[in-house]
Amino acid sequence: MKPAELIIDGKNTFPLLFEEIERCEKTIYIRMFIWRNDAIGKELARRLLAAADRGVKIILIKDRYGLTCEYMEEDFTSMFHPTLTMQETLWVRTLQIMYHPDHIGGEYLHEKNPLRLAMMNHPNISLQCGHLLHDHTKLYIFDERIMIFGGVNVEDKENGFDREGREYHDFMVRLEGEDYVRLYRERVRGSFSRESAIFGINQREPVFVYEMKERFLNLIRGSRKELTILMSYFAPVPEIIEAIHDALQRGISVRIMIPEHANTGDDINRMTMKDLFAYAKAHAYDLSVYLHPGMPHTKLLISEKEITVGSCNIIRNAFNDLCELNYFQANDDSPFARQAGSAVEERIRECRKVSDAKELSFHYLRAQAEHTRF
Repeated sequence: MKPAELIIDGKNTFPLLFEEIERCEKTIYIRMFIWRNDAIGKELARRLLAAADRGVKIILIKDRYGLTCEYMEEDFTSMFHPTLTMQETLWVRTLQIMYHPDHIGGEYLHEKNPLRLAMMNHPNISLQCGHLLHDHTKLYIFDERIMIFGGVNVEDKENGFDREGREYHDFMVRLEGEDYVRLYRERVRGSFSRESAIFGINQREPVFVYEMKERFLNLIRGSRKELTILMSYFAPVPEIIEAIHDALQRGISVRIMIPEHANTGDDINRMTMKDLFAYAKAHAYDLSVYLHPGMPHTKLLISEKEITVGSCNIIRNAFNDLCELNYFQANDDSPFARQAGSAVEERIRECRKVSDAKELSFHYLRAQAEHTRF
């Protein structure tokens, strides 16, 4: 097995995915949360169709749960979900009222989408997009030999900027070697070993496993000197907050970075950080809170001992409901650890450090509504 590689941002992820699709000879397996009918979504679909035309067998699992995110913002389109139920429509409208009141009523994708229909009807493509799986995973497996997974959805904003002008940042992990895929498959089947522990999973089937909260808690509790968290969505999950309090009490230097203005969940982010900031200041603990001017869609925790990167946010929904996939490894002298450390410092340098709790103001009612959702 080759050492793990960290892929930084969508602008580096999508060219790599295109290369892997071109090189692929036998099989492609994909699980995806968001896949918009935008430029990057169409380009990825075209390349998969070309691979299928030359005989590559493709399994694509696109969770219906992600359609609310697809229709609530940006271009209001979904590659694989052309119609919404009345309940889904009401939920999308509610989210638009909360986050994008000036964009309520964006056009919805109609039935005739040539790329979607071509993928549905291709004999070498098994497209599974009709089920509500609560699957937040973003995963590609090529020829049962190469895995790429993490936080990057299939949408234009991951490849640059969103319609609000925020630059998106994200992480993916690339693993090359049949043993990596074997260990992942073993983990999914419920066979747990020290080797397969590089994968942290939440899943409903084939074996019910929800371990991500405990894995995050173990990383936080295991820190002895420093702890840095780069998180796109951060809600006050009691066990996580308690573990951070304990780390601060033990003298751990803690740094937390969130978006200055997240695309969703902004008020719950700010409420969580304001409470942590006030707690640390009251006790003179070593906590630094950073606000990033872009939209870091990252989910990374790093201590002096361990690193994790993947799809899992620190929100109740991620720990109790959503299927997630993270990569864990020692914070050692490996290329991956060095890449992660450098990427963390680069993101932190781009931030504004909070010096006063007033900088973390939030809308109380919206924060409570987000707390219910997250």
